[in-house]
Amino acid sequence: MKKLNVIMAVYNAEKYLSEAVSSVLEQSFDDFLLLCMYEKTSNDASLEILNSFAAKDDRVKIIPNDGFEDRPERFFQLRKRWVYLSTINFDIDGGIQCLSEKW
Repeated sequence: MKKLNVIMAVYNAEKYLSEAVSSVLEQSFDDFLLLCMYEKTSNDASLEILNSFAAKDDRVKIIPNDGFEDRPERFFQLRKRWVYLSTINFDIDGGIQCLSEKW
């Protein structure tokens, strides 16, 4: 089991998503899962981008989400499953080492 689980909510994030996911995966701290909560109502290429990363890196997991109303409930379901959680936005600055600084 990974030490940390990072949740990234993804909704129409095509413009920033590749950079954001790459930034998380390139962290010097690598004992984590990246749980991408993909909003099913998203209407851009976000899911295809996530699938591409998930195919190359087993730390990337895609969790379908039915919409913004469903997100808090899904978050608490995930929290029951894993002890250590952190959240990160899809439009983060690609150069930060936020995981190593936190954990």
